[in-house]
Amino acid sequence: MNENNVNAVIENVQDIYTEKIGYEASFYIAEVVDGAKVLN
Repeated sequence: MNENNVNAVIENVQDIYTEKIGYEASFYIAEVVDGAKVLN
């Protein structure tokens, strides 16, 4: 994903999260060279 795609996802999720939960979500972005990983 490029930066514009990441920002669009964050904006969309932020809006839904705020509407459903009632406060803003926090996002942590990790760039990895060898592809996406699940962070434990």
